[in-house]
Amino acid sequence: LEANPAACILLGGTLKSLQQKSLSDYLSASDFAPKQTLTMLHKRQVAEFESIVHTARGKKISISAKLNVIHADGREKLLIIMRDITERKQAEQRLKQQQAFIRHVIDATPNLIFVKDAQSRFLLVNQAVAEMFGTTIEALLDRDPDQLYPVSEEVTRIREVDRLVLEERREVVTESSFTTPGGEERWFHTIKRPLEEPDGSVLILGIAIDITERRRSEVQLQQAKESAESANRAKSEFLANMS
Repeated sequence: LEANPAACILLGGTLKSLQQKSLSDYLSASDFAPKQTLTMLHKRQVAEFESIVHTARGKKISISAKLNVIHADGREKLLIIMRDITERKQAEQRLKQQQAFIRHVIDATPNLIFVKDAQSRFLLVNQAVAEMFGTTIEALLDRDPDQLYPVSEEVTRIREVDRLVLEERREVVTESSFTTPGGEERWFHTIKRPLEEPDGSVLILGIAIDITERRRSEVQLQQAKESAESANRAKSEFLANMS
């Protein structure tokens, strides 16, 4: 076994200590399978993988490794190139945790949160949107609106609002009804605004608040008001006739 100084530093040992161990002593067994790797190498294929390395000093680091067969001094030898990717892996893990936290936050709100593309297809939805449609988050993504909304007139209205947001690049606020796949009519106060991507494309960010109960209360109040006014008119007419 030969190793350059960088390999000794990476593995935390001296060349002599490295020569006393095999590659599998350092690499995770789930990532490095010697028999399968040798089979690939005998077929003149380059073996590449990522693994956790336990250094001689007891430290765990993430590495990417590329293995290839070379011929030197009349012999067939195994060339191993390793690169420390610990910082990259840590950054990926932090990103995953951040994404999971954001997903937890948007799914915790009862309001509908979504992002749509220029064809009015959902690119992102929270759990509240999925529950309103009576399906899963995954089932809503990249679907044509005509396949999701049961009432064609509502699809036309939604597309028109989306068009205004994209073409005029301005926020649009609406209060409108929506028929769920189960046939229930619900009302929403919806805010849609343009969301510009780094490449210059524009998406639609939307937040919708269910105002169904408020609308029902308003309708009931209006009906009560009209009933009272009708009763007053009837009373006035009755008194007028009596006099």
